[in-house]
Amino acid sequence: MSGNYTLRSSMDFAQNILKYGLTAILRGKLMKWLDMLRRGFLWPGTYLTAKLGIDPDSEFGLLRSMFNTLIWTVIGLAITLIIVL
Repeated sequence: MSGNYTLRSSMDFAQNILKYGLTAILRGKLMKWLDMLRRGFLWPGTYLTAKLGIDPDSEFGLLRSMFNTLIWTVIGLAITLIIVL
């Protein structure tokens, strides 16, 4: 049954290429991947501001940005120290 599903999904993919063009499909997949990457980078600040009861989008996201900067700086420094030492 899984082989049938794979065949069907590849046929759907081929039909979508013919219908929409390869660039549109790849652009859609790239945008989904970039959105997941963006959400991953913003997650710590969003989580902390939500835990503190602050809307993550209030104040143009300045608090979320500050938390993200602090967290990713600490993570980056830790990785750098591990590599160097």
